[in-house]
Amino acid sequence: MKNLKYGVAIIYLVMAFAATGILFSHNAVIAKAGNTDDSFVIPDKVTGLHQIEGKQKYGFIGDGQQHVGEMDEISFSFDYVTSADGYDIELSSDNKTWTKVGTVTSKKIRAKNNLRGYYDIEKLDAGTIYYVRVSAYIKVSGIGHVNGSWSIATKMVTSPEQAVTGVRQTKALEDSITLTWDAVPGAAGYNIEFKITFGEDDDWVNYQTDKTTITISRYFSEDWKSYVRITPFTKTNSFLAYGKTSYIRDISYLPQKLETSQMFTRYTANSKKIELNWSEKGNAAGYQYQLYDAKTGKKLADKTIKSNSVRLTTQRNRYYKVRVRPYIKMDGKIKYSQWSGYYYYTYYPQNISLKLSNYSSGIEVSWPKVSGATNYTVYVSSNRYTGYEAAGTTKGTSLFVDGYNKRYFWNNYKYYFYVVANKKVGKITYHGGSTKGSVSLRYKDLE
Repeated sequence: MKNLKYGVAIIYLVMAFAATGILFSHNAVIAKAGNTDDSFVIPDKVTGLHQIEGKQKYGFIGDGQQHVGEMDEISFSFDYVTSADGYDIELSSDNKTWTKVGTVTSKKIRAKNNLRGYYDIEKLDAGTIYYVRVSAYIKVSGIGHVNGSWSIATKMVTSPEQAVTGVRQTKALEDSITLTWDAVPGAAGYNIEFKITFGEDDDWVNYQTDKTTITISRYFSEDWKSYVRITPFTKTNSFLAYGKTSYIRDISYLPQKLETSQMFTRYTANSKKIELNWSEKGNAAGYQYQLYDAKTGKKLADKTIKSNSVRLTTQRNRYYKVRVRPYIKMDGKIKYSQWSGYYYYTYYPQNISLKLSNYSSGIEVSWPKVSGATNYTVYVSSNRYTGYEAAGTTKGTSLFVDGYNKRYFWNNYKYYFYVVANKKVGKITYHGGSTKGSVSLRYKDLE
């Protein structure tokens, strides 16, 4: 910035009264030399000088307390002095050596706002502290500009020149994440705004730090990827000047543990495949599952997949257990969540046999043993698709059923059956698949 010469009008005024020994301050009534009837009033001292937002606004900050600054510009305002014809502005980098950088007339100020002065100083260094002072002046015929006292020198600052770079997630837990980034030259701190990817615009949560790392605790229950924007700032005691905002997507907490209550199976008739499903984790990059024989504990599969479902080829008449854990990718590496508990499943027993009893009015239902099952429940209905009720539960592989709907079987009526293999694990009972109406028999009374 080039040095500018100060005006000399006020010097003439001081010399005119030096010989008399009269000292004047603002609001002093001064008589022009040689004409005691022609006097003027020194303008008031400028007050209320403070930095404000510039014309160009980086980022999204601005709530009445925080402001957006300029990389090479300082904008400020001050209280309007009623009697002033204009204002001189001076700038300093050390609050000692001052350089005049501009003059603005009261006419221009009134055109913008009749209560406050407004001015921009441009072509400054980014991320730098400066001091600004303002003096009101009046125009006096034969003398020129006559200035009042200088305002209090006010510290102001330009915004950082660079945006934040090198943002990376360095830690992920279920209840917190840690972000790190490269330092921005001249920045006094960083504003971090955080929300889940599908949140509303007013869901941003705001943090500030003077370090290049931050740990953010989980404040929402959903497992979704998150969206972060980071803005460097410089500051004075009363002003934050923000630079350019950087945007970072796909930041993830470690997904929360899957509960077995969030897992379920779908069975397809006449198929040896069972589709295992679980609640999707919106921030998961994929899932790992392990499949075991529920009785022997032998591991049968250990794979990673992208979706929240998998079709498993399994044998009939055998219980299996499976566990799942989601994972994320962080800094090019896979990080796994906790394993779910074991989820147990089996298909419905095949080769169910029905026959009329030779000894009593009823139907004998039998089926092959299901490896790993605790017991079995037989269901019966007079309609193939609806109205099934439990006829009984047994640890064996057969059950005598003597009626339906609290009545004995009707002669020459057709009845439908299916069997579910159950497995009790702790306080939870798992139920195998079923195919309603897979077997039926027309009942005949004993003769």
